[in-house]
Amino acid sequence: MGLKLEAKVSLKNQSEKTFEFVLGYDEIKNDLENAIKREAKKVQMDGFRKGKVPVELVRKRFGYAIELDECEKIANKIYQNYVKENNKKGL
Repeated sequence: MGLKLEAKVSLKNQSEKTFEFVLGYDEIKNDLENAIKREAKKVQMDGFRKGKVPVELVRKRFGYAIELDECEKIANKIYQNYVKENNKKGL
């Protein structure tokens, strides 16, 4: 995942910090598309055999939930990589 990352860490109070980052849709578009295709192989709907539901139908019915879940995974991965690369324990 070669992303151009704008990251900002700020002190919220004595014991809390916030971590913000910005990614463009174009940077994660392929990850979101792959997540929908991956889930389409697992979905079972009336009128279709398991794993044979058309991707467009999966996108229409479950796309928002799948994309939300994938965005959360991407955010967690970015945070972990940022902490590892910047060697900031507890950020």
